Amino acid sequence: MAAKPRTMATLLHISARPVRPLISLDTALPPTRCRRRLLDILPAMSSPLTPRVELPRRSAEQRREALAQANQVRTQRALLKTDLKRGSVSITALIADPPPYLASAKVVELLRALPGYGPITATRLLERCHVSPTKSVEGLTERQRAELIRTLGT
Repeated sequence: MAAKPRTMATLLHISARPVRPLISLDTALPPTRCRRRLLDILPAMSSPLTPRVELPRRSAEQRREALAQANQVRTQRALLKTDLKRGSVSITALIADPPPYLASAKVVELLRALPGYGPITATRLLERCHVSPTKSVEGLTERQRAELIRTLGT
């Protein structure tokens, strides 16, 4: 038996069918006591009772200064990475005593700037030293810093 050809009318009829929810919202909610406890635990995301906090407005001059400082940090980091690639700067010295512009840089970025360190090698080294791949240079603990210096020094 041949299948019935679908016309525009049958397609519209199929797509116009109301969709039933899998569960009813009225029966899916926990008991009132549990609901109140959940509302106490969960923060109100956009409640009319939650006051809106206004962010401080920056002047055009403040924005220009912040942009200039950010560009300067990016330039210094780029120069440092090229020096690391050339081998003219020691990464162990940088990790031991990082300059201020390197404070918020990720450790994995510095490792990837070294010759022979790609994403996989850098990640494996960080795992061996128990350092998160998202850790910044400033956020390293003394133990992590010592472990990285010891591992990279060999």
